[in-house]
Amino acid sequence: MPPRVELDLSESATAAAAAALAASYERLLALVGHGQSLHAVIDPVLGDPFQAETARSAAVAIAVRHPEMKAAQFPYLLPLGDFGRDDVIDRSLAASLRQAMRGDEEKPQGRSICGWVVTDAAPGVLAAHLAERARLRVGQEMKLLRFWDPRVLDLLQASLKPAQVDALLGPARSWSWLARDGSLRSIARSESAASHVSESNGWQFDSLQVRSLFQAEHVNRTLDVLQDMGHAVVDADLVTRVAHLIGRGAKEWGLETDRDQVTYALYGVLVGEGFDRVEDVRAAMAEAWAEGMSPIDALDRFDEQYWTRLGEGPRSDAPTRTV
Repeated sequence: MPPRVELDLSESATAAAAAALAASYERLLALVGHGQSLHAVIDPVLGDPFQAETARSAAVAIAVRHPEMKAAQFPYLLPLGDFGRDDVIDRSLAASLRQAMRGDEEKPQGRSICGWVVTDAAPGVLAAHLAERARLRVGQEMKLLRFWDPRVLDLLQASLKPAQVDALLGPARSWSWLARDGSLRSIARSESAASHVSESNGWQFDSLQVRSLFQAEHVNRTLDVLQDMGHAVVDADLVTRVAHLIGRGAKEWGLETDRDQVTYALYGVLVGEGFDRVEDVRAAMAEAWAEGMSPIDALDRFDEQYWTRLGEGPRSDAPTRTV
C-alpha cells in the first residue's frame, strides 16, 4: 500500500527526499506484523507536534527516573492506527524527515519525532521497560542515556552488540528512526530473545561505548554544522573521524566547551586532521594556551588564504571560529 499523495512535505523537499519518505513508509509498514501495534516516540522538549491529536490522550509517558528529567520532559509513546487510515503515521514521517534533513528554518539541536516502535506488549509495559533503559550505570554513577534521540541511535547502532539490542528493546519487536539522509534505520530484537530482559542482562556498555556516549553531544553538533554546510554526514568513517577529533582536542589541547571542541573538529574535517601539526599553527595555539586563552582563539590569526594554502580540500567552506 503506497503512501497517500497528500503527505505534507515542506517546499524545500527534493524529489530524493520524497522518494526516501515513500521508501520509509513501505519499510515501516513491512515491520508491523499481525496483532502487533505501532507507536511513535515523541520527545516534547522541543515542542509537541501532536499535542492536539485525539490519540494524545492515550499516549503513555516513558517516565525516566533520573535527576536530570522532569515529568514535562518525559518522551512518550503515541499509539498509531492502521496504515492508510491514520494520517498521523504519514505526518510523523514527513515531520521527522524535515527534522532529520534539517529542513526546518530554525534548525534545532534535537529531534521531537524520535522514531517508531513495533510491539505486541501493552504500552505501559513497554514504556516502563524503556524508562529503565534510559538509566545506564557507569562506575558508581547512574547516567542518563537519551537513547530515544535518533542522533544518539545513529552513533550507537554500529557498536551495539546483539545482546545489547535485545536488552534495549525488551518487549519491543523493533525500533526505527530516520537517519540524517532521510533513510529509515531499524534495530530489531532477535527471535530467540525473551520479551522481558532483566536490568543486569546485557545492559552494560564497555569503555569504548561509554566514551562514544560522552562525546555524542559534540559529535552531533559538529555533524549538524557540516550538514547545514551541505556535506554528506551519514558516512560511518566521517562519524569515526569526528569522534576521534573531539577526543584528540580534549586530550592534546584541553578543550572542554562545545564551541572549542566543535570548532577543532570542523578544522580537522575541512582543513585536514593534521592542521594543528603545522608548525606556525601549533605554535600559535600553544602560545594562546600558555596565556590562559583557548587554543582555538589562535586560529583567528590565520585567514582563509592561509588555510587554502594548506591544500587539503576546497576552501569555500573553511570553518570559522563561531559555530
